[in-house]
Amino acid sequence: MTTGYPLEFTGNKCSDPDNCTPDSLCTVCRVFRIIKSLPPEIRLVAAAKTRTSAEAWAALSAGIRIIGHNYVQEALDMASTWPESGFQPEPIIFMNENAAQNSMKSISTESSTESSTEPCPQPSKNFFQWHLIGHLQRNKVKKALQIFHMIQSLDSLALAEEIDRQCSRMGRDIQVLIEINSGGENCKTGISPDRARDFISEVATLPRIQIMGLMTMGPAWMGGEELRPYFKLTHDLFTSLRQANLPGVRMVQLSMGMSDSYIQAIEEGATMVRIGTSLFGPRPPRSI
Repeated sequence: MTTGYPLEFTGNKCSDPDNCTPDSLCTVCRVFRIIKSLPPEIRLVAAAKTRTSAEAWAALSAGIRIIGHNYVQEALDMASTWPESGFQPEPIIFMNENAAQNSMKSISTESSTESSTEPCPQPSKNFFQWHLIGHLQRNKVKKALQIFHMIQSLDSLALAEEIDRQCSRMGRDIQVLIEINSGGENCKTGISPDRARDFISEVATLPRIQIMGLMTMGPAWMGGEELRPYFKLTHDLFTSLRQANLPGVRMVQLSMGMSDSYIQAIEEGATMVRIGTSLFGPRPPRSI
């Protein structure tokens, strides 16, 4: 009986040989093609918004080690249907046993403390990480901390304080990226570049939050070359903050670029890209 989850990827192993063609690649082949095209130091986040567990599993089979979600509940739903063997979420360290017992099955207290000190460590062969890449509401923080290894969208001091408070209750730390509103859009979340240094200095005083870098999207209506100036602006900010050696801050990751702009983002200094459609194909139409 087939489970819908392909076997561990070894080479370019197609997950759907009956239907996979050069014009309509399966998920495994799409992922493999993009991974092979990226510089080895670039970390690839599979943006799994609206995707199924089987699609995420196929991406892992092809070499993905970070699954990104826009919504907390969607990630929890995917985790609840995750197979108990094969690829597993990297264990999260909880010093509070009660918090660990109440968390999702993907959380374990058996990880060594050595791994938690690494700056955004690359997950090992059979483990992967969940990253939150969408906006986080304060009332969802507790649930988010039950599953995510990194929050890439920290955008307010109130949110940072709530994250720190919940982390203290659970006895865990959390790595974050500061979201930069590089386009200066009034309707978009994120910190304006001119406020970034002061904001980061404030957040760095919160003991449970580990600032690891920056994230940006750029104006939503733009793509490709149009986004290059916003990527350059964010990279320049990233470089200046790294050179500033702010206390409690490690500027090691710059997350920017999506399916239609990741090439430009890498050329402008991204260390991490978030790709969805180019990995999984077009999203199915929303049911009414």
